[in-house]
Amino acid sequence: MNVRIVSAATTAAILFLTLAVAGALLVQWSVSRTQFYTERMNLAHRSYEQHLLLSSHTYQLFKQFGDALLIGDRDEGAGERALVTLINEDIDVIRGIINAEIALVGEEELEELELLDRLEDKIRKIIGEFDRDLSERDPREAWTDLTVFLDTSIDRNFRELMDEALEEELEEVAETREELARTMWTMRTVSFAFLGLALLVSALLAVGYWTLVRKRAINLMDGVERMRRGELEHPPTVKGRDELGELGSLLRKTAANLLDQRQKLLTRNTDLEAAVADRTGELQRLLDDAKTAERNRRRLLSDVSHELRTPLTIIQGESDVALRSASTDKDYRDALTRARNAATHTASLVDDLLLIARKEEGKLSFRMESTDIGQLVRDVADLFHGKITLDLSAAKTTLPADKLRIRQSLLALLNNAKQHGGDAITLRLDEYNGLRISVIDNGDGLSDIEKAQVFDRFFRGSNAAGKYDNGTGLGLPVVRAVAEGHNGSVSVDDAPGGGTIFSIVLPYEQALKDVS
Repeated sequence: MNVRIVSAATTAAILFLTLAVAGALLVQWSVSRTQFYTERMNLAHRSYEQHLLLSSHTYQLFKQFGDALLIGDRDEGAGERALVTLINEDIDVIRGIINAEIALVGEEELEELELLDRLEDKIRKIIGEFDRDLSERDPREAWTDLTVFLDTSIDRNFRELMDEALEEELEEVAETREELARTMWTMRTVSFAFLGLALLVSALLAVGYWTLVRKRAINLMDGVERMRRGELEHPPTVKGRDELGELGSLLRKTAANLLDQRQKLLTRNTDLEAAVADRTGELQRLLDDAKTAERNRRRLLSDVSHELRTPLTIIQGESDVALRSASTDKDYRDALTRARNAATHTASLVDDLLLIARKEEGKLSFRMESTDIGQLVRDVADLFHGKITLDLSAAKTTLPADKLRIRQSLLALLNNAKQHGGDAITLRLDEYNGLRISVIDNGDGLSDIEKAQVFDRFFRGSNAAGKYDNGTGLGLPVVRAVAEGHNGSVSVDDAPGGGTIFSIVLPYEQALKDVS
């Protein structure tokens, strides 16, 4: 299709504009011709009526002259003068109408003007004859001559001229009507032809628009909708060398490119899925190996800790027995004392490791019994070697707990505050989602990074490096294991004014659980 839509639309617009201009010119021409013939007919009617009026006035004047000859001029010619004035006015009016017709039609109306001049001359001659007869002749002779004059000059010459003028006006009226009828027929014919042409052009444009634009545009939109749904195998089928054809060709190329890219993406996705599957399998194997290694590590840690408890207990017991003997060798007793202390410290470390290992394996168990936590807090304060401020504000202080493990956790928190915190330690018991036991110190505190790692195994904060060299980094992990084993929680926060707050929260209603 070689016709460009823009060019076709421009041509259609120009064609419609031409039809509109032609229609406007046709209407203007019709109006002007109608006005022309209407005005010409009006002038002809006026001229005819004025000729009739002139004829009436002239015959009245002739009758007036005849009466004057028969019965005498009683008004001394006043009536005749008035009629002459009217006749002159009639002639002037007719002359004005003829001049208007000449201006409207052209020189073809000059004959009417010449006829009017002849009629005017004839009237003036008749008037002159009457005036001469009235003044110079004997009435009886004048009557005889008047009869002859009326028969020749008026009945023949004047009537012939007047009839000719009237007939001329009637012919002009008839001619104007015929021309108006022909013009109206022509206008109707041209109007119907113009209407038929407009309808034909509109029909052709409508058919052309439906065939060349709308139908193909609908096909194009259907193809675009299919592409939007992902049906790239069925692109728009609109062809041609116009705008829609070019757009259809561009969409077909786009669909082909998208289809090719989609195929490449599918191939790449298949390869990627295969690679991900391989990597996932490898990662799963590594994860299984890591889980196995972690289980082995925990089991080894638990087994080693369990196995170390027996020889350490033996060493500690044998050292105690040897120290109760009567030997007075000071070096020997000092060596036994150091061995017993080392065994005791190592046994405590092994107990902590064993507790943490069992907690990680989910095998940590407690001996739960109804415990007065308030009294337990007081007992811990009495056992602790250091100054403590007690703040016991909880109303209900009894709940199920393992006394030994809670005491161990509180002592670990107090020792941690004494070693790493300041010189003022507060042990507080209040209610917060259960019972909350808090150890507050006024030390340097911990950074956000240290607070996030403080409960990790073997972690030691920056404030422990220069103050305490013998720590193992197991005390706070033991506290967390005990708190979580009681279905509770442990947290660390900054104390108001500086320092650190370690808090254990124990719920009133709890069920003992293994912690994995």
